[in-house]
Amino acid sequence: ESPDVRTAETEKLLDYGFRFFETQSVNDISHQVPVYKSKQANIKVGVSDTSFLTLPRNQFKYTTQTINLAGDLIAPINKGDQVGTLVISFSDEDIATLPLIALEDATEGGIFTKMIDTIKLMFR
Repeated sequence: ESPDVRTAETEKLLDYGFRFFETQSVNDISHQVPVYKSKQANIKVGVSDTSFLTLPRNQFKYTTQTINLAGDLIAPINKGDQVGTLVISFSDEDIATLPLIALEDATEGGIFTKMIDTIKLMFR
């Protein structure tokens, strides 16, 4: 094939991709999760690395996000600590598994908070 034919076919492929697919950042995904023995009842968690997903146009609303925590979160937790994974699924298929990090600190609570949360954890 000549270079002109290859160029034309490449343009068709790129046009198809730009017309029927879209890319979105997943960095603005964040969730609140419970933290035990902390001054805060919950902390915000999300993804740290710049990550993007490309899906057919107008299909992002059909994705599901599953948080898999690495056990119960117990203070202290520092901003940036990995606390689990975020699994993004589309059409019942996992399409991305990303590290889930703490987006804020969870400082230790007082003695009363620690005692109450210890009892809560015993009955979970």
